[in-house]
Amino acid sequence: MHNIIAIPARYASTRLPHKPLQELGGQPLILRTLQQAQKAKLAEAVFVVTDDQRIVDALKPHHENIILSQREFKSGTDRIAAALLPLKAKHIINLQVDEPFIDPLELDAIFHALQNPQVDIATLKTEINTPEDLHDPNVVKVVCRDNQEALYFSRAAIPHKQNCNPCGQIWYKHIGVYGYQAKALEKFCSLPPHPLEESEKLEQLRALAAGLNIVCLETRGTHLGIDTQEDLNRAKEIVDKFGEKAFP
Repeated sequence: MHNIIAIPARYASTRLPHKPLQELGGQPLILRTLQQAQKAKLAEAVFVVTDDQRIVDALKPHHENIILSQREFKSGTDRIAAALLPLKAKHIINLQVDEPFIDPLELDAIFHALQNPQVDIATLKTEINTPEDLHDPNVVKVVCRDNQEALYFSRAAIPHKQNCNPCGQIWYKHIGVYGYQAKALEKFCSLPPHPLEESEKLEQLRALAAGLNIVCLETRGTHLGIDTQEDLNRAKEIVDKFGEKAFP
């Protein structure tokens, strides 16, 4: 296979207990995200890689490609690498379980970007439109080169605006969906955590520090990463308002 989407699903979550099985619009959150991934036309297979039998049991009636990890991993990236690199796929997208509103066209765009062998990693960004998001440390910001390769990711409001005069600057939020060349994923997981990564608690900084390039594709879709109960409540409000149309 050339193109695989992997959804790491860890049962224990510090900020939102048993997050993958939280209900959203009458279905478990993990199933909502899985259904969006399955709509991607360029994906040849979608795998869920989990650490808990309860997630396996919830998905079995709906999906076959479920891998139950037998040991602990430092991150979801390490989990999917251990499970899926042996399959020898060329391109692997790491889709977080908390992205139920992901647009399948964006997943296809990531696969398309990875057709260029010079692109190590492809991800998404979207404009920040509110001061609250700009200064919220839970909203990760990204600054890019003119060719859209990432220069840096931070929880701080970057770039810093020195004065209040109009400057035409646009701030971007990073959407935590990553597409990897298989060799880049293997290299990433072989590296020790980097001090920048430890400082910001952002693992993509390990890739940048090691010289891997990360291309950021701009998107304007609905991106509500569900990390807290408040996020889940907002997601439920969206589904209550728009029904199944909330899912592209």
